[in-house]
Amino acid sequence: MVKEDIDLTREGLAEKASEHINDGDLILTYGCSHTLIEFFIEAKANAKFEVIVCESAPSFSGHITAK
Repeated sequence: MVKEDIDLTREGLAEKASEHINDGDLILTYGCSHTLIEFFIEAKANAKFEVIVCESAPSFSGHITAK
């Protein structure tokens, strides 16, 4: 039950991407968040924007977001 609620929340957030990211936006983030990645993918359908990913050593998880 909790896992389904989390998955639905992640999907709901991604659906709101077009309301928060606009053409020409420059977004700064760090590390990795699968929810954020889904948010960016959804926003990409409606806007051209750039993302700067700062690294988070020692895990280097920012590489996942950058890909």
